[in-house]
Amino acid sequence: MKKKILVADHHPIVVEGVTNVLNSCDNFTKIKKNVLDGKELDNYICLYYPDILLLDMDLPNLGGVEGIRRIKKSYRFLKVLVFSVIKDNNIALNYIRVGASGILCKTEEIKNIVFALERVSKGGIYLNEVLRKELNQEHDEASLDINSIKS
Repeated sequence: MKKKILVADHHPIVVEGVTNVLNSCDNFTKIKKNVLDGKELDNYICLYYPDILLLDMDLPNLGGVEGIRRIKKSYRFLKVLVFSVIKDNNIALNYIRVGASGILCKTEEIKNIVFALERVSKGGIYLNEVLRKELNQEHDEASLDINSIKS
């Protein structure tokens, strides 16, 4: 059974590109409607019951980190894949901390959309290689700081 993807992005060219990619997939189907505003999100989730929400963090009236927190609190079943241009690793980490299942940067290769959706649909977390390395480095540096305090 195909996983249903709800796209929440207010940029028509992005939505069309994602639609074209998903139309060529055997495992995923894009819900015909897409969310253009954060105020519409609850209605669309209740109406279509998607498996994965592909969420642009620049969506009007979303609320950033608090928006994801609210979505995950209301719809625990829903996997949220953040789809945005993120330059700040701290913000990316906060998205994961509040329940996002991954971060897909809009600057990545188009083939990564399917890879990210597959990983998230199986319960994994998707981070691109650059972000993963940077977050691991930050984690290692934090561990070093903690270890030096304990000594």
